[in-house]
Amino acid sequence: MIVEPAGVHSPDDAPLPELARFLRGRVVVAASVTIPYGTAYSAACGERAVSEVELGVVLGLSGGRALEIQWATPGLAEGMRIVLHDQGALKSTNLLDYVDVSDESCWARVVGQSIGTVGVGFRLIDDMQGSIVPRPWSLRIETGGRRSHTVVFALGELSDGVPEYSPDNLVVFFDETEARRMIDDECLTSAWGVTLA
Repeated sequence: MIVEPAGVHSPDDAPLPELARFLRGRVVVAASVTIPYGTAYSAACGERAVSEVELGVVLGLSGGRALEIQWATPGLAEGMRIVLHDQGALKSTNLLDYVDVSDESCWARVVGQSIGTVGVGFRLIDDMQGSIVPRPWSLRIETGGRRSHTVVFALGELSDGVPEYSPDNLVVFFDETEARRMIDDECLTSAWGVTLA
């Protein structure tokens, strides 16, 4: 299953509801960040519980599946691309490395937890064909149970420690307040987004 941002304009558009139904109840078994091959990852979450990721994030799920969150090419395809595939399909190449971050303090809060709620945020994006259209720009995953935790992925980067929109980078929030603060004039929702049915 692939969510291509150019074809999704509301929370009800396929395949978002199907994705949410699939994810609910799945256990997050691992977390990795995708970085350019040969570089180092050093963007652990700080005191504001926000981290910056250059290329993408992969959550390993129970049942041998993987949820990959990426930015799509700015311009025609701009938005958040979400891919669900087999964990075995993810291998480091001469272009990409997958760095396991499961044991980092912020990520460890969601690893081992089952997914309860899924949300998506939308913003207006110029499709480079004369239209301004809503497209997904953030994904929220909340774990269920007594110790509920949240992770929100959004297109953006940290500028002097402050998250701001960027089409070719990701920021990851581990705090609801921080995710709700990330909003600008082009956003239809904050990074927190709307809950999928």
